[in-house]
Amino acid sequence: MTAAVGLALQDFSDPKFLHIPKRSGWQYYEEGKIDFASADSVFPGLEEYYPEEIKERRIMRTDRVLSDVTVEYRDFLKSCPELIPLVIIRVHSQISRFYHMDSPSEEAYAIKPAGEKSAKVAVACIKNKNYKTTSICSLTASKTELLKELDSTNDGVALFRDTSLIESQKLRLASFDVLHRDLIGADGKETRGWHVIAIIEDRPSNVPPDFPALHLTLSGTTGEIDVNKLQKLSGEFDSALIKWFVNDTAEALSKLGAAVEQIAQYPSDVFEPERARTIKGLGTTAWFLKELGLIGFDEFNAFTTFVNLDQVQSDSATVDVVNDFREVLNRLIVSGVVRVVGQNDPPYYKSGDLVSDHDNLSFETVVLDNNILPLMRTTKRRNILLAALNEAELLYSNNNYKRMIEVEVAPYKKRSISVYSIPKAILNADAVDKIQEQELAAFFMCAEQMHRDFMPILRNSSGTGVAGVTAGPELDVNRHQYVCGATRAGKTFYLCQQAVSKARTNEKVLICDHTGGYLKRELSKHLPESVISKYFSFWDINRQGVPVDLMNLDGCENLPDAKNQLMGILSAAIRISGEVQEKVLRRRLSAFLKERGNEPDAELRDILGYLDIGDPIQKKLYEKLYDVFDNLDGNEQIKAGWDKFFENTKQIVVISASDDSVNKSTHVMDMLLASLYTFKQRNPDDKLTLVIDEVSDHFIATGSPIDIMLRKGGKFGFTLLLASQEFSLDKDCLGKLIGNCGMLIFFRPKSDALKDVSKITGIDTSTLAGLDQGECVAVGNFCDSFEGKNKYVTLIGRTYTQEEEA
Repeated sequence: MTAAVGLALQDFSDPKFLHIPKRSGWQYYEEGKIDFASADSVFPGLEEYYPEEIKERRIMRTDRVLSDVTVEYRDFLKSCPELIPLVIIRVHSQISRFYHMDSPSEEAYAIKPAGEKSAKVAVACIKNKNYKTTSICSLTASKTELLKELDSTNDGVALFRDTSLIESQKLRLASFDVLHRDLIGADGKETRGWHVIAIIEDRPSNVPPDFPALHLTLSGTTGEIDVNKLQKLSGEFDSALIKWFVNDTAEALSKLGAAVEQIAQYPSDVFEPERARTIKGLGTTAWFLKELGLIGFDEFNAFTTFVNLDQVQSDSATVDVVNDFREVLNRLIVSGVVRVVGQNDPPYYKSGDLVSDHDNLSFETVVLDNNILPLMRTTKRRNILLAALNEAELLYSNNNYKRMIEVEVAPYKKRSISVYSIPKAILNADAVDKIQEQELAAFFMCAEQMHRDFMPILRNSSGTGVAGVTAGPELDVNRHQYVCGATRAGKTFYLCQQAVSKARTNEKVLICDHTGGYLKRELSKHLPESVISKYFSFWDINRQGVPVDLMNLDGCENLPDAKNQLMGILSAAIRISGEVQEKVLRRRLSAFLKERGNEPDAELRDILGYLDIGDPIQKKLYEKLYDVFDNLDGNEQIKAGWDKFFENTKQIVVISASDDSVNKSTHVMDMLLASLYTFKQRNPDDKLTLVIDEVSDHFIATGSPIDIMLRKGGKFGFTLLLASQEFSLDKDCLGKLIGNCGMLIFFRPKSDALKDVSKITGIDTSTLAGLDQGECVAVGNFCDSFEGKNKYVTLIGRTYTQEEEA
C-alpha cells in the first residue's frame, strides 16, 4: 500500500506533495512557492511519516475569503479594543519570519487576566496551535512538558498558564529558566523554532526581573466576552490569512514589505533600545493589520505607544498576597459567609466570627485556616500571608502577629481571645456596607418584634426590617424630632406618616400649618383618602377664626396666673424683645385684667385700649399688637377652650393659617402654641404630638412657646415634630432648638447644609447629597431588639409607611 502511494505521488507536478515537512508552520519550495504545514497537510495513509507537531497543528478550516472575515473580526474587536494587542502578537508570531529573515526574535509576553474567565478570553485570542480548546500547558509542569510545548511550536505562540502559589517559587523559577534558555538559544539546539512565548500570569510579580517579558493587563470586562465566538473568528482569520499568503504570495509579501518600510522610517531613537527589534516587529504587524482593515489608525498609534513604554512589572509578591487577601476577605464579608460582630454588644461572639471595633477587624486563627487561605490564589500558607500583611503594615499586633482582646460571649460574660487585627481601611465599599448592615441588624426588626410601645420610624433599604423607638409611659425619653431636608426630599411625607402612626396609638396630633402644605388636597398626595377621612379634622383660621378663646382663663387661680398666661400669648404674638417692653406690657396687662378680666365678653384685643400711644414704648407695643389683631378682624370669636376643641375633632387636627403673609400667620400660630402650653400644664395626662413644618419661620428664640415646649413640655405630655429646610450647628436660635431634640432626621440636605449635616451624622457629603426622595439618615436613640432598650445610633433608611403594617 505504502509503495503504491509513493508511486502515485511521483505523478504530481507540485513539489510540495513530494516533501514531508519536518516542522509545522511555513515551508519554502522552489520557484518561490510557500505552504503552511499543519494537520491538513498530512497525506492519508502516510500519517506515520509525519511529526506529531504537524499532526497536532490544527488550522480552522474555512471557505471564507480574508476580506469577509476581517470585517466581522474587526466589528467584534470594537467591543473589546484591549484585545487588539493580543491579536497583533498572535498574527506577529505567524508572519514574523518574513521580515526577521536572519533569526527568530527573543520575545516573551506576560499577560495578567482579571480572573479565570478573562484568562480564557486571553487564550482564545492568542492561541494559534489549536482553535478548538482553551487548554494550555501549565508553567509549573515538568521540564519535559515545557520543552515539548516549546519544541512543537513553530510560527506560532508557545503558550503557558501560571496559577502557582507563592510557595511554589523554586519550581516556578526553574520553569522560567527553561523558557529563558529557549529565548536566548542557550538550550543546546542548533536551530530554534520561530515562535514567541506568552504566559497567562495571575501574578506578574512571579516573572523574574531578568526575564525579558512585555507585560499586558486585561480588565474585568474581558471576562464578559463570548469566548467561543472569539476563538472561531481568530481561527478563521488566521486560516484565511494563511490561505492568502499561500495562494497569492507575491501580493501578501508585497503588502508586508510595505509595512516593514513604513516602520523603518521611524527614527531609531523612537524605540526603547533593549527591545527595538521586538517593537519594530510588532509595529510592522500592527501596520500590516491596519492596511488589511482589521484595526484603525488610532488603534495602531495606541498599540505602538504602549509597546514602546517601559512595561516592567513593579508589584512585589507582598503586594500580590495582600491584594489577594483583601479580595477574599471582602468577598467573604459581602457574601455573609463570615459573620461580623461587635466586641461587647449582641449578637455575641462565637468562634469563627470577625470582631469589629472602631478602626479594626479582628479574627482568630480558625478564620484564616478555614475561610481565608482555602480561597486564596497566591498562597495557602499562613506564615507567608502573615509575613506579607506585616510587611505591608496591616497587622496591629503585640506578639507573633497577634494581640489579646476581650469579647462578650453571653450577657455579662466575657472571654479573652488571641486574634490577628487588621485596619478596616482594607475593606471595599460593599464590605463596609455589609458590616454596617450586620452591626445595625439589631435596630431593624421584623413585624413580630414590634411590641405595643414601639413607634416605627424607618425601614431598611430591603424593606425587611423596621427601626423605631420604645416609648412606654415609664420611660423618660426625649421624643422630640427635628426633620431637615431640601424641598421635595421627603419631609412632609415623613411627618404625615408619623402623625398617622401616633394617631393609631390613640395619641392626639396637632399640625400647625402656616404654609398650606397640609390642606386636604395636599395631604391626598401623601395619604390614602380612607386614612384622611378616618383620622383628620381641618380648621382654617382664615375662614373659621381662632379655634379657641385666647382669653379663656379657666384654671387660673389668681391674678398672677392669669397675667402670666396672657403675657405668654401676647409675647408670642409680637415676639417681644427686651426687658423694658416686657415690664411695660406686664403693667398694662395688670390694669386690663383688674378692670376686664372677669367680664364674659372680654377679648384679648381689648388690651389695645390700655396702651398709651403717647408713650414711645407703649406705642411700639400698640402697633405690633394692632397688626396681629387686625389680621383676625371679621373672624368668628370662639369662646371654647382647648378641651372642647379636642373633644369635637378627630385624632389628627390640622390648623391652617395660610395667609398671604407667612409672618402674620406664624404670629397667630405662636399665640395658639402659647395658649396650648398653659392648657397642657394643667392637663398633662393625655399625650399630644405637635407637628410644625418650616419651624424656622416661627418665633423660636429663648422663652418662645416652641423653646419652652422643647425644654419643659415632655413632663406635660408634649412631643414635638419640627421640620425645616435649614440646619445649624451654631449656638443661634435654630441651633439651640435642634440641640433640644432627641432625634434628628435628615433627608437630602440643601447644599449649604451638607457639611454641617455630615459632621453630626458621620456620613460623607456625597452620600448625603445622593439620598433619594424618601431616603434619610436618622441620628438618635433607637430600640435595640437584642437588649430591648433604646440606644444611640446613626441609621440610614426610608420613611416607614403605615401601609406596611402587618
